[in-house]
Amino acid sequence: MTKPRNDFFTKPQNAEGIEINQANPLVDEYQVLKRMSQSAGEVFWTADLDLNILYISPSVFYLTGDPPEVRKKKSLTDMMPPESVALIKSVLAEELKLARTRGAESTHGRVVEVERYDKDGTRKWVSINASGVHDENGELIGIQGITRNIHETKTAQLKLAQSEARFRMLAENLHGVIYLCRNDERYKMEYISESISDLLGYPAEVFTSDELSFTELYHPDDRAGIYETASNCVAEGKTFHLVYRAKHKDGSWRWIEEKGKEIENERGEKLLEGFLTDVTERVNQEEQVRESQGRYEQLFNANNDSISLVYLLPNGELSNFIEVNDAAGEVIGYTRDELLQLNIRDLEEPGSAAEIE
Repeated sequence: MTKPRNDFFTKPQNAEGIEINQANPLVDEYQVLKRMSQSAGEVFWTADLDLNILYISPSVFYLTGDPPEVRKKKSLTDMMPPESVALIKSVLAEELKLARTRGAESTHGRVVEVERYDKDGTRKWVSINASGVHDENGELIGIQGITRNIHETKTAQLKLAQSEARFRMLAENLHGVIYLCRNDERYKMEYISESISDLLGYPAEVFTSDELSFTELYHPDDRAGIYETASNCVAEGKTFHLVYRAKHKDGSWRWIEEKGKEIENERGEKLLEGFLTDVTERVNQEEQVRESQGRYEQLFNANNDSISLVYLLPNGELSNFIEVNDAAGEVIGYTRDELLQLNIRDLEEPGSAAEIE
């Protein structure tokens, strides 16, 4: 069985091994491959096991700004920062290990993304598709590869990853829950921050996997109002503001305040994004205040004694009556509404009013 040739530019031969002289450069294999190596956006290269460059295609000029003769005088280790060199050497070590155990059958492409130095010393991202070169006995004698420029794509990916990392850090440290969901009956979650576990006791993945719909946690008495308010606000292009009860994993009910709006993603899909906050303590306090206020008003108005409320002003005088009960008006013959338009000075002799103040 004839082994594949490692010479990239071997000229075509006939069955007897005699070179075929093809006058037409459009079909001459040697000329076609040569032109490709000169004009391609990729760089073709071959190196020995010490990573010294033995061949590099002319297209290296468009990638680095250096002509091939300059790059051939360098080792791959001279062209890359230490971390990239370490990665390349680890790949080579794996190839050597495979070659010792499996011979030429170990030849396979390995794709790595590394940084390399440009002519001016700046670092640029490239993708290297490398494979081992073996002799006729299956011994690994070198490495060959194709280098592609991926700097813009990789930089954009890294910026996106950094942006997402910052977003997640912010989301997980906010006193509340950020979500992004579909605008459907189940409000299928595309994203929900991990702090949902603090809010309702469930991990985020049960919602994003649709194992559990957030709508299943709504209190039955609140469900219709949630859908109606959110739908009306979305239809009018407004931000919706909801306060409702949701069931915690432990079975208790938590009061949730939710603010959100409809957005459109890059695919034109309609989604809802918003923020959830636990307001159980606030709602309970407000309810206690309402109950206390109700008891106060009941006691105030049902009392047979005359009770009135006024403010002491900064100048030492008393304000008009702020509140009076029905008994207060009955004592002096005024209605409650009439008393609220008057001052203590309107009802008492000057000396008495000053003494009261």
